[in-house]
Amino acid sequence: MKDLYAIKIRAIFSELKVERVSFWLICTYLFMEYVRPQSIYPAIDVIPFAFITILFAFITYLIEGKHERVKNAENKLIVAFLAIILLSSTFAYAPAESFSNLQLFLSWFIIYFLIIHIVNSEKRFFIFFLSFLLYNFKMSQHGFLSWAQIGFQFRDWGVTGAPGWFHNSGEFGIELCMFLPLSIYFVLSLKQHWGKLKLFFFLLLPFTAMASVIATSSRGAIVGAAAALLWMVGKSKARVKALLAIAIISIAVYSFLPPEQHQ
Repeated sequence: MKDLYAIKIRAIFSELKVERVSFWLICTYLFMEYVRPQSIYPAIDVIPFAFITILFAFITYLIEGKHERVKNAENKLIVAFLAIILLSSTFAYAPAESFSNLQLFLSWFIIYFLIIHIVNSEKRFFIFFLSFLLYNFKMSQHGFLSWAQIGFQFRDWGVTGAPGWFHNSGEFGIELCMFLPLSIYFVLSLKQHWGKLKLFFFLLLPFTAMASVIATSSRGAIVGAAAALLWMVGKSKARVKALLAIAIISIAVYSFLPPEQHQ
């Protein structure tokens, strides 16, 4: 794990070479949903890539065998959520319209259980989580650069993420509120394994995340980011240092907020 923590590319690829096909497919699904090259380049959008990767991941997972049941409270909650959706769709004003969109949730339902059963080792989790952060960084750096290109001014529609689930400033802001604390914890946990150059690169993740939160022009995203940071302070053992850091971030964020968002 030491080489993985140091983000050595050769070590990551060496680990991927010996991984099962199902893990490769899960990683491919994450790429297709978060980067969405099929939406960026319409010429290759000829088949439902996300659905196909989910289907083949499920098939290969069954073929590979050695299945271990993963128990946690979230499993029951997502099953209960599915039951609520089925019941509400059944008794909806227009059941046919409701059920026509059921496949969207079913795909998330299936991929949830595939992820928790396939990404079941420390090495797999690290590679999967690292890819999740990098895909989000692709969106956050684009959001930051888009905002910088207009002189950090206010825009009603705000910046957006990749085409698809995050091609709306509000949804993109929600994603950033999750990406921000995760990227901070990632840096704090592994910074001792990196040199100055890698540390600088990974510090760009939370920096561009916070900047893109502002650039979304979404007050809800700003409140969400603030709530996430305050939660981190509450969980920190060094609360004085954490509060000081949050105070500095808050002052910096307020100074960069366009006047339109001060109201």
